[in-house]
Amino acid sequence: MKSIVRRLKNLLKTVLISGNPWYQYKYQDCSKFWQRFPFNLEVVNLGSSSAFYGFDYSNLPVKAANWAMRPQSFPQDLAILKTYCSYLRPRAIILIALCPYSSCFKNYKDIELEKYYTVLHPGIFENFSMEKCEAVFRIKNSPYRYAARQMLLNGFKMFIVRLLRRHIPAELLDKQPMNAVQLEADSKHWIDGWKKQFNITDMDAFLPEHIVEGRKKRIVVLKEMIAFCKEREFQPVIVLPPVTDYLSSKFSETFRNNYIYSFLEEAGVLDIPFLNYLDDKRFKDPTLYFNSFFLNRTGAGLFSKVVLEDIKNR
Repeated sequence: MKSIVRRLKNLLKTVLISGNPWYQYKYQDCSKFWQRFPFNLEVVNLGSSSAFYGFDYSNLPVKAANWAMRPQSFPQDLAILKTYCSYLRPRAIILIALCPYSSCFKNYKDIELEKYYTVLHPGIFENFSMEKCEAVFRIKNSPYRYAARQMLLNGFKMFIVRLLRRHIPAELLDKQPMNAVQLEADSKHWIDGWKKQFNITDMDAFLPEHIVEGRKKRIVVLKEMIAFCKEREFQPVIVLPPVTDYLSSKFSETFRNNYIYSFLEEAGVLDIPFLNYLDDKRFKDPTLYFNSFFLNRTGAGLFSKVVLEDIKNR
């Protein structure tokens, strides 16, 4: 009887809380850190959205975990690595995933960082606030008590929109829903969005002063991440995941040198293995993606397998 009651409670919790679209959006990707990791992980990857979608180890004979979240920058990568490094085995491989604009600095707003209160050790959280932490956990643990309006109204609206649009979470997609025209438009949308986000007018011009200043902060954190790995005898590997031809064709050689390769050179990490898949012919098939940028489940499984094989064969 007790087991039946417990199952019913878990079902209600899934439907009413973790299944609520507003709750999902607020704490997206955190649940994997709320559960217990297995110890002695052999491989983990850090990174932002492209890494979140790009790595899937579920069908591979390796003890691995995807520690990327959406969005996530170098400081959060480092904080997660510091918080959960005790779950790694000696000589574990740490995949530090880049995206084309990883060298560009972005200050996240407080509301964008709230979710990290639920996954990071307080001693590692930069500008930690106990008041904010307590508020975040109140909503996490008792959402209908402390965020009833958002759960009911916003959650219901988001549910209806998803239903009408027949929305399927992107991480569950194993096919490419876009045609060639849509993929071209999507790639342009990404480029325009990045230019606006980082205040870049010409992708092939010399780096703007604010980009130069911002990448200095990025370099400091990347160096610290590498040093942290080496001190604990982990094996850091820098990985640049693939994108479709629709998107990669918009990254000129000048852009790549200015925003990617010179960044790694300035960071002094050229002694670290760098696996560059941006134009890898093995990932040119657009059916491996669910838009112009992110790999789908089929692509992620293939990509993860290739990365581990390439590391083994180096």
